[in-house]
Amino acid sequence: MTLCPAINLYQKDVLGAGDPSSKITPAGFTQYLLATGQNRELSNVVNSGNGTFNNAVVKYTPRTTAANTGTSDDCSVDLAAYDKNYVVPSTSFFRKIAFVLDADTVKGLCAGEAAWVQKGGLTLWEAFWKQLETAANGLIQGMNLDLLTKQSTNFGINKTTGLSTPKTLNFPLSTANFSLSAGLPMLLTDMELNEVCAPIDIVGSGLFQSFDNAQLLACCNAAGIDTTRWNYTFWKDYQANTVWGANEIGIFERGSVQLITYAKNRLNLGKHGATEYGILPLTIPAAQCNGDYPGLDFNFTLRWVDCAEQINIGGSEDPTTIKNAYIAEMSLAYDLVHIPSDAYDAADPLSGVNGTFNYVVTNA
Repeated sequence: MTLCPAINLYQKDVLGAGDPSSKITPAGFTQYLLATGQNRELSNVVNSGNGTFNNAVVKYTPRTTAANTGTSDDCSVDLAAYDKNYVVPSTSFFRKIAFVLDADTVKGLCAGEAAWVQKGGLTLWEAFWKQLETAANGLIQGMNLDLLTKQSTNFGINKTTGLSTPKTLNFPLSTANFSLSAGLPMLLTDMELNEVCAPIDIVGSGLFQSFDNAQLLACCNAAGIDTTRWNYTFWKDYQANTVWGANEIGIFERGSVQLITYAKNRLNLGKHGATEYGILPLTIPAAQCNGDYPGLDFNFTLRWVDCAEQINIGGSEDPTTIKNAYIAEMSLAYDLVHIPSDAYDAADPLSGVNGTFNYVVTNA
């Protein structure tokens, strides 16, 4: 007979910061979108009230140019009211992650008290919540990959080149002579010529990550330039180096691209048959020293399996039999909204500019 229940130590308590489940790979693009955007939930915007969703339509009007004005004092009308629009898709991308909760675990959760304790007194509910956060981290990584991939074909025109392909951003090795056609002077001038007014956010890794790290130690260089005075926000994203290209970064005028999400469970919240449909708001712990991701609402579904059922787990070809257990699933549909390519008239100097710019960083 055991006098006291076992004290179960969690790996995080034993290993601390070395715990693999605590090491979250930076998903800087998604974090940037969540931290700086409107994060419009289609399920909050376009619910028709009858169990279906209407399409969300974004309306916009290109700004006028000198070509739209008249030079004669007559009664002619130079510009008709003309709104353009495009439909926002609700299910362009979808990610889910599912796992099995056995009956004993659920009983422990519902009992209110559990023998599972950590040095800090972690309850079973708290441990379960951390498992959900870990699962959500996998969804964030998958979402980030999808969003980076879509962005790769949606960078706008850079007025200085007339192209959407990456422009070289070289940080010269020698700082004895201050080049006005490279590095920071070039980039700052590029942003002015593209009429970027809002703060800029930079996503990527590679050489620019090294440049950003160097700002912690930088001061005036041999040419008398203090690069630490440059005001920008950098979001580390290791996947960008693979999806966009080695040492490529994205520079974004804040607000120029937005994340939309679609939580389908809002249409049928509650219990239907043997399945519970709900919304799970989670704040995902971010990578070290990078701040947490703002809260994101996921679909959370619990399906009770009372009869023996064979399912494939983790892509295995050998089915696993489960019985008297819950299958828990977290999911979300999402997409990006960009400034349309024709938001500026064809005669406008900014035609094709959408506030997102692609650069490749060099150090020569």
